Formats: sequence, C-alpha cells, structure tokens
Amino acid sequence: KEAENNQQTANLELFISVVEHIKQFLLNYKLSVTNKKLLELLKEIYYFSLSKKVGILDVEFANWYLDTEFEKKKLLLPNLN
Repeated sequence: KEAENNQQTANLELFISVVEHIKQFLLNYKLSVTNKKLLELLKEIYYFSLSKKVGILDVEFANWYLDTEFEKKKLLLPNLN
C-alpha cells in the first residue's frame, strides 16, 4: 500500500518490464484477459516490485502471482509439449 500511495515519479522501466512479463505469460499460455483484469495484474505486480525499493521487476513474485491468478485456466489447456 505504501508504494501505491507514494507520490514519486513513476518508474517507467519497471512498468515496461511488468507489461512485457505479463504479455509473455499470457502469450505462452494462450490466455486472454479483460481490460479490468489486465490493469489489476499490472497494478499488483508493479506496486509489489516498486515496494522492494530496488527498481526492478520481482520476477519470483510476478510468476507466483500470475500462476495463482490463472491456475484454473491453465489446467484447462491442452499440453502442447
């Protein structure tokens, strides 16, 4: 919550990293999301990573969060391997 309320300038590099990470995840699993869900994903991962105060994407958190959010949808997909 602290990062969300912080009035400092946005970290555009971090934001772009979050967008790219989510994009790759959705493409890899052939998932689609609503605009509302996409913004929710961006917000949660961006602010969590920002709260770490290192200015880079927290990949472990991002992967965990995305896996958790889409676990049921991914189970419905055929194994493409």
